[in-house]
Amino acid sequence: MNGLKISENPDLEEARKFLQLMEDEIITALFKRAHYMRNDAVYREDGIEVPGFDGSYLDFLLSGTEKLHALAGRFEDAGEVPFTDAARTERNASRDHSSFPMGPSEINMNSVIFDAYMDALADICADGDDGEYGWSALADIEALSSISTRVHRGGILVADVKYLQDPAKYSMCVALGNQQEIMDCITNGAQEENVLARVSAKGERYGLDPRFIGNFYRDFIIKATKGAEVQRMFEIVPCGD
Repeated sequence: MNGLKISENPDLEEARKFLQLMEDEIITALFKRAHYMRNDAVYREDGIEVPGFDGSYLDFLLSGTEKLHALAGRFEDAGEVPFTDAARTERNASRDHSSFPMGPSEINMNSVIFDAYMDALADICADGDDGEYGWSALADIEALSSISTRVHRGGILVADVKYLQDPAKYSMCVALGNQQEIMDCITNGAQEENVLARVSAKGERYGLDPRFIGNFYRDFIIKATKGAEVQRMFEIVPCGD
């Protein structure tokens, strides 16, 4: 569960502050993962035997972690989307939860996030096996969780704020059913360049390849977040309305 609670009337400054907070969490998690080798056994179903569990060692730890987080109420909060089915069987609605200005969302991009992260592992850590399976998987879970929160909570919140600033503009784009038109509308090239410069500098301070972290943010994290923004516009204004 992460930092900033969504206020009743958020603006772009608040949304960007949240995205900047998530930069630190993501880079720290990638830094931790870079300490260990690839450790392929963590990701193979036959790599590390867990009695009574069908799946990889990462699947086992991820499902258990998310089940515990669900019991604590994490996935009742806006923009917190679990990777595993285990988390969806547990609910805790006993506390005050955050919500988006335009209401709840059903967007789930975690399968895309998981696959992209797994593809990036070769650039994050050295090839080989150092036997540090538990630490490797815990770093993976931290990274996946932080990226998912950035994409879902960040993207949906930014979309809501932008829509409320100019509902006619985005309603027209959605009415045309043109995803590229919406993508063009939500894109702020100067702001993206600022983010890329900032994360590259942060990554370098943590000993990560600044070119890798810049590319990873540009080609995946920012792209996925904008994808969530586009999907959210279609949630807010269903095509044809």
